Amino acid sequence: MPPPTPLAPNIVLAVVDTTRADALGLGADGGVATAVQAAARMGRSYRRATSPAPWTPPAHASMLTGLAPSEHGVWGPNLLDHDGWPRPGSLRGPVLDRWLPDLLARRGYRTLGISANSWIGGHLGFDHGFERFANVRYNPSGRVRRTRAVRLAHRLPEPLADGLRRRRVAAQVRRRGQDWGAGRTLAMLQAWLAGSPRPFFAFLNFMEPHWPYHPPSDLEGYSAAEARHALDVLARYRGPAWHRHPPPEDAAVLHRLYLGEVAYLDRRLGELIELLADLGRLEDTVIVIVADHGEHLGEHGLVGHVASVYEELLHVPLLVLGPEDLVGRGVEEARVSTRRLYHALLDWSRGEAATLVSDEPVVADYEGLWHHAGSLRRLPRPPDDSRLKATVWAIYDGPWKYVRDGTGQERLHDLGADPGEATDVRAPGTRSALHRRLVEVLAERQPCLLGGRAEAGERDPDMEAELRALGYL
Repeated sequence: MPPPTPLAPNIVLAVVDTTRADALGLGADGGVATAVQAAARMGRSYRRATSPAPWTPPAHASMLTGLAPSEHGVWGPNLLDHDGWPRPGSLRGPVLDRWLPDLLARRGYRTLGISANSWIGGHLGFDHGFERFANVRYNPSGRVRRTRAVRLAHRLPEPLADGLRRRRVAAQVRRRGQDWGAGRTLAMLQAWLAGSPRPFFAFLNFMEPHWPYHPPSDLEGYSAAEARHALDVLARYRGPAWHRHPPPEDAAVLHRLYLGEVAYLDRRLGELIELLADLGRLEDTVIVIVADHGEHLGEHGLVGHVASVYEELLHVPLLVLGPEDLVGRGVEEARVSTRRLYHALLDWSRGEAATLVSDEPVVADYEGLWHHAGSLRRLPRPPDDSRLKATVWAIYDGPWKYVRDGTGQERLHDLGADPGEATDVRAPGTRSALHRRLVEVLAERQPCLLGGRAEAGERDPDMEAELRALGYL
């Protein structure tokens, strides 16, 4: 095994799942992440970081391969069977040839992966290249079975089913508390780092901001009556599933709970930085704090992270801490894609300076709501709308964002004047130019490494139960 270069730093890739840029306070004014904002002086903040996909598996795969979702293929039919159930075999063959953890392991890095997200684990192949990989869950037993209430709810009238869902959410919230594995993640990291002084790569996935939102009591600030109302709201909205037009009072509750979760996550990220400092590893470590995607909290009439390529999902926080000669300092205003992290991390592992800024256009892909973890397949009456099955693309140029789907529907936004994407701008010249550029980008992409469909395999009831608890199934 070749040793890392003498100047090779340690690397920590901390993915904060379901975290909006404006909530964390990186890339937007405000935010609740005081610890992360204080640490930003030790590195470089990317104010306009954009995820290449608005949900977990393709966004992670892009960061770990440097490829667009349509190139690596970790989405849609490669993740799910025709009924929408997750199946193994998604990561295989040529995708693994460029898998970041494996490349770093070949260079002599110790590699550790810890994930609180059921999608990011061994079932789909995300553990490839790690000498140790662990999935941590909010349930101390590590197992979540389908409850009797869930089974009965499918056979009962809606009022009774709603009551059972409320009981299930209440039990889930009590079981989880405020921590979704962050505490266990830091403890495991600390123990693992004590094992060897060799340079290391640690991938950490934190799930605290994900559904169901339940921050610690000192952060949510609810009275008993408000807490009961919040529980009712949580029972009505099932995680990342497709919801339209929540009442303003529901959206306000969700937003308040969500920000409390992000504030708790910020505490844990501060502890991560302190842990590395206490072990004497901070000065020679590159730390990347980035989200895979954001979350709708009522904007555009949506809740969760399904059904759009709006900025609430694509605009993500991105902060790189580390030696100044490698990562730089200050704020980067240029728009960057988080899939460029792949190239930057490889450069840093060689002890070379790197930035995420590139001449390549920033593009995001979404394979359509129909393919998103079976979201629509499970509706009693799936809507007959071809747009819900179509791939959607977003391409950026300066303040402009052009969105087009596979049915030909399109819109154009001036994010400088209209950051909320409320107005479809009538600028024919700009629209035509960005359409042509999008066509060129898609034509230049390499063929999908996974082909059109992954191999079938045995279903994993534990993983399916966890994803059901998160609202995916």
